[in-house]
Amino acid sequence: MSSTVPAEPHHDGSELYVPERPGHLGDEVTVRLRVPRAAGADTVALRYVRDGEPRGVRAVLDEENDAETWWRATLPVWNPTVSYRWLVAGGSAGYSRSFNVGRTAYDNLSMSTGRNALGRDPDFAARFLERHQNKLMFGSDCPCRDGMGAGQVSQEAWIKDKCVARETLAALKKLATPGMFRKITWANGVKLLKIPA
Repeated sequence: MSSTVPAEPHHDGSELYVPERPGHLGDEVTVRLRVPRAAGADTVALRYVRDGEPRGVRAVLDEENDAETWWRATLPVWNPTVSYRWLVAGGSAGYSRSFNVGRTAYDNLSMSTGRNALGRDPDFAARFLERHQNKLMFGSDCPCRDGMGAGQVSQEAWIKDKCVARETLAALKKLATPGMFRKITWANGVKLLKIPA
């Protein structure tokens, strides 16, 4: 293990955190989370999505030392990309989430939930965007036909007759630096899709 202990819970797609890649769809994969001992986590769980439905599994303590604890959880891989997030509870962590998305290591801001999350707490959202700017992408599944809300089917007051894509981009522009905005709206997608620059 590395002698550098992260300041907060950490997970990425490297072999240290995903020891064995699944060979086929339908296989299971075990993923690991590294938590600093000082956080005092006593419960860790993994939330994942299968066929559009959220599921959860409790993580088990895998190993520990004076500086850190390692937790592991196993989940099924039914699609080429599996989204998951860690939940850490107890100690100084209180209740927190360690951001991560499955095998792509990217998350998207395409749905109205992405727009809603950006508007709830602007200070938190700005810090979140800064911290995860290399793991986020903007894409749009907005149903409007003209970029102004025509054809929007939602009747929720905050988005009725509005374009989700336009609203999300406006929120991103307010919360992110120009460099972060470019990464989230363009560069991360180019990198993920391996589009020649």
